[in-house]
Amino acid sequence: MKNLQQLLYGLVVVILLVSCQKDEGNYDYIELPEVDFSKMPDDINAILGANLIVKGDIVTTIPESDLEYAWYFIEHHGSSVYVVDTFSVEKDLNVVLPLPAGNDYVMYYTVHDIKNNARYDKIMKVDVTTPFTTGWAILKEKNGMAELDFISETIEGHYKDVLTNISEVSLNGKPLQLDMFDWDINSFAIVLTDEGGAFFEASSWKKIFDVLDRFRTIDHLETPFTGGFLNNHGFNSKPLFFAGGKIYAKGGYGPDESWWEVPVVADYSVSNCVSRTENYIILFDEKNRRYISMDIWFGGIDEIFDIPVNDPVTAAFDPGNLEKDCIWMETVAANNGWVGADHPTIAILKDDAGVYYLQKFRQGWFDGFTAEFEMALPAGSIDDNSRFVNNPSTFTYLTQGNKIHRFNRQTDGVQLDYLSMEADIQEIGIDYDGNVLAIVIDNGSGSTLIMLDLLNEGTELARYNIDAKVVDLKYI
Repeated sequence: MKNLQQLLYGLVVVILLVSCQKDEGNYDYIELPEVDFSKMPDDINAILGANLIVKGDIVTTIPESDLEYAWYFIEHHGSSVYVVDTFSVEKDLNVVLPLPAGNDYVMYYTVHDIKNNARYDKIMKVDVTTPFTTGWAILKEKNGMAELDFISETIEGHYKDVLTNISEVSLNGKPLQLDMFDWDINSFAIVLTDEGGAFFEASSWKKIFDVLDRFRTIDHLETPFTGGFLNNHGFNSKPLFFAGGKIYAKGGYGPDESWWEVPVVADYSVSNCVSRTENYIILFDEKNRRYISMDIWFGGIDEIFDIPVNDPVTAAFDPGNLEKDCIWMETVAANNGWVGADHPTIAILKDDAGVYYLQKFRQGWFDGFTAEFEMALPAGSIDDNSRFVNNPSTFTYLTQGNKIHRFNRQTDGVQLDYLSMEADIQEIGIDYDGNVLAIVIDNGSGSTLIMLDLLNEGTELARYNIDAKVVDLKYI
């Protein structure tokens, strides 16, 4: 029986082999037309937030009426799960890619022959770069809300309405200020409004969290916000917020570490006149018209300290009894944004008689507070609408109307009418090297941003139209 089964199996195999050999084939084959992608790129550099334009430059004999198109990415999730994200079905691509900044994305362009149900693929590698590495961030008030433009030096261009077009968020409240946060790179961007605002990833302007999300409780919060100390280019700086005259501090150094909770308890009132040295934050106490400090090096961020002058005999003024109101204060930063312990702070104050004063002081590591210099500014040289900025080397710039003056921090002299603009100046900023001065003027329907070359007697380098009132601008 076993031998018979083996014989039958053998016969079946022989019959099958013979059948295959004798099969002459009587099938109908269709020769499909080709699609040539050779004119299309293999590698593409896309700009975050800008439309990527790629022409579907194919060569084929297939009638256009028989063709469909699709542009898509295949995302890998886990060991065997792939998600296809189709973002265009046009022949030519002209869209903002739905991708964060990054390298080596794989993009597919599929051409579908409807009649023959055939598909042809072109694979391209895509790098998405960000224009927000270096340039000017411009906070503006548009339609009663915060909005942002960015003048990029990394990828030259004027990127408008970044919060709407890139971040895809809207922030309630009146915009107050814009700052960057990290100790030597700009990891966080912070847009502060009188109702809170938000933290963003600086390279992409993707929202990380709302300001109020980082308050464990808002039971003690007295809004509106009036400002904050958020710009950190030094050791151990913890961001502060000011609301209702109080300081809201927290443990942890980064914005996403720990929580804001209750205000610092002491006899003081602050709004937004603040600066920092490497080891201290200096604030103006409006209630007692004095300077106060917070120790950011040895952990006293939740305490307020009086500032005794280190040498009352030679001191130019008494920091504990100023008898003036603070208009503006800023510590001079190095050309990389760094604020060292030996860097001077420049402050502008106003007394009860309406006279404006300029002060220069330092808060050192071990030698205390040094009140170096105070002068009454020339009558009419500044007013309550003036704007101020320090360059990293020598000068502090002051505006009044359409005029720009400059104070020489080495000689303690003031040069009036250093430059003149065609309209009143709304805001002023400077780049890290101190070579480019950014001036914002009112143009009637919005603002005009003008870049001036300080190495060439203030020659105009460029100008940009901003479609709303500029509130703040920062070079990052």
